[in-house]
Amino acid sequence: MRITSTTMATIIFTMLSFACGHSKQTSGEVLNINSDLSQRCVQALSGLANATGNTLSTDGDRMRIGNDELRFGARIENDQRAQGQQFIGLAVDVSINGTLEPLTAGSVGIGATRKEAIETAIDEWAQLAGVALLGAFGIKKPEATALTEGPFSIHRGATGIRSAQDVTWSVESDRQLLDALNPVVLGLKSSPSEFHSILIMLVVEAKGITGGECRIDGIVSQAVLKAAQTFRWPTTSGTYLFKQFYVLRRMKQQLAT
Repeated sequence: MRITSTTMATIIFTMLSFACGHSKQTSGEVLNINSDLSQRCVQALSGLANATGNTLSTDGDRMRIGNDELRFGARIENDQRAQGQQFIGLAVDVSINGTLEPLTAGSVGIGATRKEAIETAIDEWAQLAGVALLGAFGIKKPEATALTEGPFSIHRGATGIRSAQDVTWSVESDRQLLDALNPVVLGLKSSPSEFHSILIMLVVEAKGITGGECRIDGIVSQAVLKAAQTFRWPTTSGTYLFKQFYVLRRMKQQLAT
């Protein structure tokens, strides 16, 4: 799935929001959490699960998938109006069975009103990160398949492309980009953690990548950026912004060893 926008204002604001979703926090602690937004994020994920034929148990900011309880903490990190539109930067933390996991992701909502912008931000977060998170727990559409690299199953969210022009992107593009990230993924092999995340946010022009930021587990990673630069990015005569979020989950047999 691709999320598109045709305004350069959108691209510029999204660039300014690169840091969204990465406020400093300590293990087990979340900052400035908005309980209403957190519950709305749960509702959004529940709707995505229903679309795959799965009904999940929810309670406020919590969701249960099988034996696992997921808790969400949403907060607004950017709130401003520009060019006649409202922009909201949303960040959502994820705790699994009481442990804050490195799965925080940010999104940008745009609308005529603040309410509309918040709704858009929640929907974009659900598509960007929520789809990947649900996939890590086996909640996905029948045609969706998890990829594997080393000890991890890898689940991606919707591919976000903001551009004034059409940008060609395919299933094969997904596979080739993940192949480029293979050294980064294998570098996490010795980690004891069950979950990891990779976030790619890039500005691409005709000459290639000209800006952006990549992160592993919420920490800026030059290794991811370097790996992404080896990928042959689709070219257009203009500029586009690319955003992709991956959830990596260590496979069960790897946890046992």
